[in-house]
Amino acid sequence: MHGLFCVPGPATVCDGGGVRTDSTAPALVALDWGTTSQRAWLLGAGGRVLDARSADSGLLRVTHGLDPADAAGRTRAYATAYDELCGGWLAAHPGLPAIACGMVGSAQGWADAGYRSVPATDPGDLVPVDHPAGLVHLVPGLRVPAADRVPGDVLRGEETQVLGVLAEVPDARTVVLPGTHTKWVRIENGLISTFTTTVAGELHALEMEHGIVGRTAGAGEPDAMAFARGLATGGTSRGLQVELFGTRALVLEGLLAPAAVPDYLSGVLIGDELRHVLPRYAPATHDEVVVCGGSTLAERYRTALATRGVRARIVRGDVVVRGLWALAVAGGLVQESAGAQERQQSHLQDRIRPEGGFADQPGTADRAPTGLIAILRGITPDEAVAVGRVLVEEGIDAIEVPLNSPDPFTSISRLVAALGDAVPVGAGTVLTPVDVERTRDAGGRIVVSPNADVAVIAATVAAGLRSYPGVATPSEAFAAVAAGARSLKLFPAPAVGIAGMRAWQAVLPADVELLPVGGVDATNLGDWLAAGAAGAGLGTAIYRPGDSAETVRGKARAIVAAR
Repeated sequence: MHGLFCVPGPATVCDGGGVRTDSTAPALVALDWGTTSQRAWLLGAGGRVLDARSADSGLLRVTHGLDPADAAGRTRAYATAYDELCGGWLAAHPGLPAIACGMVGSAQGWADAGYRSVPATDPGDLVPVDHPAGLVHLVPGLRVPAADRVPGDVLRGEETQVLGVLAEVPDARTVVLPGTHTKWVRIENGLISTFTTTVAGELHALEMEHGIVGRTAGAGEPDAMAFARGLATGGTSRGLQVELFGTRALVLEGLLAPAAVPDYLSGVLIGDELRHVLPRYAPATHDEVVVCGGSTLAERYRTALATRGVRARIVRGDVVVRGLWALAVAGGLVQESAGAQERQQSHLQDRIRPEGGFADQPGTADRAPTGLIAILRGITPDEAVAVGRVLVEEGIDAIEVPLNSPDPFTSISRLVAALGDAVPVGAGTVLTPVDVERTRDAGGRIVVSPNADVAVIAATVAAGLRSYPGVATPSEAFAAVAAGARSLKLFPAPAVGIAGMRAWQAVLPADVELLPVGGVDATNLGDWLAAGAAGAGLGTAIYRPGDSAETVRGKARAIVAAR
């Protein structure tokens, strides 16, 4: 029997009517119901998302105006909110099991699901609550019991996120969930063994909104260098309280710009957090830490960990969905066949950011990655699909449509629709966060820029896309890395040179990949790759406006052969 807080193995997807093999047939209603929001998914076999809905009907809104002692009124309020969001699914598919995690299982939730002590080896039970459409099963939280006058700890909802991470990274040992209250979770033998909560996010908000430090701050763009400076201060601080007030002193003495205060303060807080927590959760430098989330904050934790010599991997997307499915399987609400599990695992690979950027691209498992990006500057929407298809066939790993091309977002959307997951498609010459949003809305997955604008990098990371900022100096490279970029476009490549790239590789974090762009063609590509480049961006060497698809095929074939 599987533990409630470990990843379930394969079984059979079935329901009361017999074996269910159609992955489009609804199998479960899954909810992440927190303090401020309610998110719901209709899941098919293997946890495939069939539909999704959300509302701002979290605990605060559901219980607003209710007497805390009025349990019956609270029950009715939660049932109503559940109906409003999921009633259509429940009416169309009677008898579906439902599972919910988060504050819905707290003392002020639909019902108190309690806390289970770690290590969580007991299978235990989900806590059912009655609803006219069927039972809703609540996930209990986790607690670290107090011992020897040392306070314990609690979490509720994050346990499900961790399970989702384990489903994707089974060998994870340390998981970090950044947020207002960041959770550091230790995994042993596939089980949550202990965890620690930090409040760097809350302290940052309090200082900026109500503290004396916030009064010295000014408006401005994200400042990666200020964050890096704060990391160094927090990592070797004279004491957090001293450094917090020291932030104000730096501004008064003209040593820190007011606009840099928010990022500097963030660095101080995270640096101090890692100084105290990291030795207990990743004591060996070979330990890889998994950071959960697609936000700028997740990238900042990865940057901070790199300064401590710790390798970090970011897992993006709604891992809570996978965690809810795993708990439903473990609790006997649904069962999972080996075939469904394999299909889901294949799908999940898309949601883990490969360390090298191009390794394991979905849809290209039958060939080795080349790391080559085709830059289709000047292409039109009517030409894009035919050219894109031959590029994929010849081994190109990614396609960039520069935004100074005719109707670029239409070209991107058509390429995405035609190529699916074969290769990532995205935009080049991206200069503003608005362009990042439009790239995401068109289905793009990569954002390439000629410069290292930290606002564009931050917007790209926050959108869950991969950033390729252009850098020409070490200072620009480190600023881009601090802002969250892990793929750097050496532009123009001849200005940096192969010797310069090698020197950069010696000092940049090991998980940062370098790709020369500008002046790279079949005559010198092999030299760049032999020197350690992760790939390259190819412009006129692979496409000129007006080139036919077959002309591009010939160029692409020659480029790939030159590696």
